[in-house]
Amino acid sequence: FADQFVETLGQDVIVGMCMKGEANGAFVVAEALSGGNAKCLVKGWFGVNVVKEIEDGDINDKNMLLENICQL
Repeated sequence: FADQFVETLGQDVIVGMCMKGEANGAFVVAEALSGGNAKCLVKGWFGVNVVKEIEDGDINDKNMLLENICQL
C-alpha cells in the first residue's frame, strides 16, 4: 500500500499533507514512510528545510512523522 500511495500522490501532495492547512495527513504519511520502496522514494523529499518547518509547526502527529523521517 505504501509504495502505491507514495507513487500515486507524488512529492507535492505527500509533503503538503504534512505542512499545508491543518497538516492532518501527517499520520498517514508517517505510516507510508514505514513501507518498502516508499522509503527510498521520499527520502529526498524531506530535506533539512522541510523537517525544520515540521518541527516548528503545530502539526498533529508530528513526533511520529519526524521519527519516521529520521529512519529514512
